[in-house]
Amino acid sequence: MAAPSVSKRFAVGTGSLLPQKKHITTTAASKEVMEKEDITKRKLDELSNQFGKRPEFNRLMYNDDNVLMTLNVQLKNPKYKANVDVSMEGTTAICKYEVAVDGGETITGTATALSKKAARKSAARSILMNLEKPTIDELEEITKWMVAGQKSNIGAREEHVSKDFGPSGHVVTLRWRVGNDSFDGKGTSNALKLAELYAMQDLYCQTQKLAPQQHNITQVPLKPKDEIGNETHTIETFSSKAAKQIPIANELSKEDACQMNVMRHAVGTKMKVKQQEDMVSSFGGFSCTLTWTWTDSSGVVQKKTVTKKGTSKAMAKAAASKAMLVETGAIEPVTPQESSQATSIRNLIPMNIAKATQMAVPFLLTTNCSVWRLFLPQLMEAIVQRCDEQLLEPILDAIAQADVKMPTDIWESLLSLASTAVDEEFCRTILYGLKNLTLDPRHFLSTRALEYYKSQSWLLSLEFNAENCSNLASIQGRAGKEAISVLCELTKSQLPLLFLKGDITSEYQKNPLKEDDMVLLVPYSDNYQWGQGLLCLLSKHKHENSVLSVTCKVINSLKWESTDAILNNRKFGIFHVTSTITNKRMMQALLAITHRVLPLHAASNGYYYDKELQRILIETEEGSIKEGDMKNVTIRTNIPLTEAQAEACRCALSNPITLIQGPPGTGKTQVACAIIDCWRRLSREKILAVADSNVAADNLIEGLAQRGIKALRIGFGSESLLQEESLKDLSRYERYRSLRAAGLHKEANSMRMLMIVEAVKQHQVIIATCVGSGNDILAGCSFPYVIIDECAQSIEASNLIPIGKGCEQLVLIGDHKQLRPTIISTEAASQGLSISLLERLVSARVAPVHLLDVQRRMHPSISEFPNRHFYRGLVRDAIDEDSRKPVRGFRWPSKGYNVAFVDASAGAPNGHFETVVGTSKSNALEVDILLIILKSIIEAQDVKESQIGILTPYDAQKWQLRRRVNQMEAVNGPMIEIDSVDGFQGKEKELILFSAVRSNLQKDVGFLRDPRRMNVMLTRARRGLIIVADKYTIMNDNANWRPYVEYVTDRCIDIHISELNMFLDTTSPRLESIARRARTGSYP
Repeated sequence: MAAPSVSKRFAVGTGSLLPQKKHITTTAASKEVMEKEDITKRKLDELSNQFGKRPEFNRLMYNDDNVLMTLNVQLKNPKYKANVDVSMEGTTAICKYEVAVDGGETITGTATALSKKAARKSAARSILMNLEKPTIDELEEITKWMVAGQKSNIGAREEHVSKDFGPSGHVVTLRWRVGNDSFDGKGTSNALKLAELYAMQDLYCQTQKLAPQQHNITQVPLKPKDEIGNETHTIETFSSKAAKQIPIANELSKEDACQMNVMRHAVGTKMKVKQQEDMVSSFGGFSCTLTWTWTDSSGVVQKKTVTKKGTSKAMAKAAASKAMLVETGAIEPVTPQESSQATSIRNLIPMNIAKATQMAVPFLLTTNCSVWRLFLPQLMEAIVQRCDEQLLEPILDAIAQADVKMPTDIWESLLSLASTAVDEEFCRTILYGLKNLTLDPRHFLSTRALEYYKSQSWLLSLEFNAENCSNLASIQGRAGKEAISVLCELTKSQLPLLFLKGDITSEYQKNPLKEDDMVLLVPYSDNYQWGQGLLCLLSKHKHENSVLSVTCKVINSLKWESTDAILNNRKFGIFHVTSTITNKRMMQALLAITHRVLPLHAASNGYYYDKELQRILIETEEGSIKEGDMKNVTIRTNIPLTEAQAEACRCALSNPITLIQGPPGTGKTQVACAIIDCWRRLSREKILAVADSNVAADNLIEGLAQRGIKALRIGFGSESLLQEESLKDLSRYERYRSLRAAGLHKEANSMRMLMIVEAVKQHQVIIATCVGSGNDILAGCSFPYVIIDECAQSIEASNLIPIGKGCEQLVLIGDHKQLRPTIISTEAASQGLSISLLERLVSARVAPVHLLDVQRRMHPSISEFPNRHFYRGLVRDAIDEDSRKPVRGFRWPSKGYNVAFVDASAGAPNGHFETVVGTSKSNALEVDILLIILKSIIEAQDVKESQIGILTPYDAQKWQLRRRVNQMEAVNGPMIEIDSVDGFQGKEKELILFSAVRSNLQKDVGFLRDPRRMNVMLTRARRGLIIVADKYTIMNDNANWRPYVEYVTDRCIDIHISELNMFLDTTSPRLESIARRARTGSYP
């Protein structure tokens, strides 16, 4: 209901939605009170029907138990400014209120009652019936508060029953167990969070009339006189109503008491604890005995009992909850003095952070981690925002010196805060300060699990920050070009939340931002104010009728300011930085695979690991998998296989883990499809096949389709024709097509999501990326069979996501002799993040490695060197020379060799042809030489432009080549694929041209030294490979390039640029002058 447009004044009695205590009053006054009660009830009833999906729950928000909380939540909105005053006049409590609404409107009135609290509640209802309906965020906060209280009151234990996505959207079912009874609540919405909220509301309504948890109230008889003859209280004085409260030492505050009860139920649910609570009235209050019974990871039944006192039942329960949490190791004890000191530090942070830091240092040295939770995250957040090393250093020193074993939740919060730093060096300072801390081992599966978790989580945080900082620098350096962006107007700020609206462009619709994206908000006034900006998390993203509404949570700012002056700007450009989903899912999977009990406030998100597989992956013991005689294992597939491929299939059918190494061109996709085919014929259980990239995942589903195996590709970006084929038979498909044709993108996307959910249920084989397999669409599915293709190219933690979908048989396919995962942080890469799960298991000899040993891609002369150098000559060629004839237009130096090395040097070790371009490098001489060779080959018309690939290790050279190739006459330049070596793994072309770039007097080869990069480059061509390089520079790599130069020299397939015209069908008159200038040692 909208707030009134003019000032209104109400005189309200003691009315409420629920019956109140009867008061003695005059007939006239009573009639007036009743009339106002009826008006208030009617208006609140009407309001309750205007939001959410459960009006019966909404009405309960306004009853005596909840109305004050409901009002407090709504008045947090900055559009309201409230002033409430309660006083006693004789025996009557009077509550006067005034609520100013943005726009000059004011709600005023007076409420009376016999007590101050009743007057406040009456006033609250009168205010609420004139406020706008609660927002979704407000409804969520009110619901969670009401539900937490209800669960505590009736002793309910919550379980997630199911999360589905159907025709009506997300459907969530939650279960509460109360004693021997259980209640199921269901919620439905297009948003998963709202579906969970409505399920909680359903449970609240179902259990609203249940009696509070039954306690065993015991009356303790007392002697009429004590031992020295003084009178004592009689038994009647110890009823639960009349007992005189006597202060209890170290009693919790009300806030802490509520937190303890919430934590107790959260931990109890995770540990699957059976809880029994006995309440006894005692002198001055109550005594609560709490008993927990649960089964530990070893299958042993554990039991603990604690007894604590409190001045009320709630306080006694909270004291017992705290004691049990301490006993079970969930938290450590916190004294009231420590809590008070932590509060003082926390309150001081915004006013005087230097003083807060000064107070925190000695406090950290003398307190435990449960105390740290009360102030350290807030302090570290403020320090990170300022990037102040003088404040940071004493805090890190104190944390390192403190004799504590840090719980996982604090470790994760500190890593998360560090990774949001906008200065990469500052992030590294924090992470190195934390690196050697000791984690609490009690919740880990083993010592090795702890070490694995600590190392991987630390490296992931280092990499996440490096990615953020790199992308921020790119956005600003390129003035936002090529970044997903949208211009919006700031409509409201309620820090840390910002609310913005903007118009959607057709370009933005093709590639919109998504929730959980990290974004940069840059102020806009005629132009963008680069250098300023706010790093935010996109928490909400909605678009209707071409209008975009987003909510952003401020994480950090590019430039620290003590004021919020940047918010004086009304317009901001929102630029995509990165998605947090990848890092979030990897961290969740890492938690789930290493922990016996998840830390406080952590969500498992449905990850489940087979115990045997979990042990093998974590402990990594040599010989964990011992393959027996598999000759009798039947391979049920019609896909033709080599003996090595067949042996790999047998292993996949017989063992929990199978490791397959596939050198270039040896049929990794073929064996992956065969294994999937065998699994689906053997069982009806679901099969999950994943790869690190969308391209590799698309290759998988294309390979299956070519072999007649039905599969469904899921995940963002999977708009392939093959996924479309999987959806065509569904009843909603035509409706989806018509929505898309009409430009109704939001409706079309919702319809597509419904179709994919339906298709997931119908398909046995699901294809996704590693990270995409954590999508909510698969939340209710279990996949006993998991295959990870191109495994050597993926970060290990990303592999844990699909493995955590209930995998029992795992196949890893890849080649650890080719490129490792792309890692932005050089430190994270050097410390192990670039080592894939496949490489780690192979190095540890956990299981035999099945080498695919027949290659069908390259002409034998192309495969000869990489086979000998990288695979010890174990790979055989199944290609005859006639099927891979030399590419015409280039006169290959030696018959039978479709390989040439063009020496772009000065003819002596005095050349320096490379040029620094920003953080990259280019080589103009090599560009000119490549274009001359390319022209001759194109004019021979033996290979098309689409069959040619040009590779180079440096981006600057790539862009230079792209520009020059596109300018060539009579050449369809855009059809020639020009890329980095890293971007070309898994691809092949008839002809490959390679520009090495490096040419300098220091003979520095940079990352050309990487043998994996060299291997990939040498193995992409089917019919011909031409390498252009300065041999005097690259020969400085003794391990790889020197042997290669010696190889081409021995076979007489090397050419100096001064001789190049002799080997071209179309000669170039420019070559002579190019070679002459090159002999001077500089070019151009």
